[in-house]
Amino acid sequence: MAVSPDLIDARTIHEIVWEMKRTGLYLRVSQDSQTTENQRRILMEVAERSGWTVVEVFEDAGFSGAKSRDKRPAVDTSTPSGRMLFQMLAVFSEFERAIITSRINAGLARARARGVTFGRPNLSLKVRQKVQKALADGHSIRQVAKITGVSSASVGRIKRSMATVEDRQESVAA
Repeated sequence: MAVSPDLIDARTIHEIVWEMKRTGLYLRVSQDSQTTENQRRILMEVAERSGWTVVEVFEDAGFSGAKSRDKRPAVDTSTPSGRMLFQMLAVFSEFERAIITSRINAGLARARARGVTFGRPNLSLKVRQKVQKALADGHSIRQVAKITGVSSASVGRIKRSMATVEDRQESVAA
């Protein structure tokens, strides 16, 4: 039985698979006072147990955050593997952002359940009436804001609500 030269023998397949079992390690710490030695030791043991050849070790060594961007290893997006790595980093970033968002929303829900209110407190009725009287007397929004100590945005909002109430009263009367 003749073997076609187009077929690859088992030994060649084993060599190809062995060649494919290469890896790079990424070691990272958050602060300069921390060390990557434990990570390196554990990841090297995992690579050895799995039969992987460690091709390169990328060590962040406290270069996280915007302040150390120039010290980080660059991702070459002109190669297929660089584009793949860049897309994988984007996926992990998106996942991390989703986790953070869900934790924030859970914390907000927990606080609301305890009765915590969020945002700027409303103006007191006394201050609101003072603003409405000054507006009714014909003062401008800026003048009223200066007189009452309320922001011009709040005075404008009160003025709009006064106009809305007047419109409603006119439509009811008609």
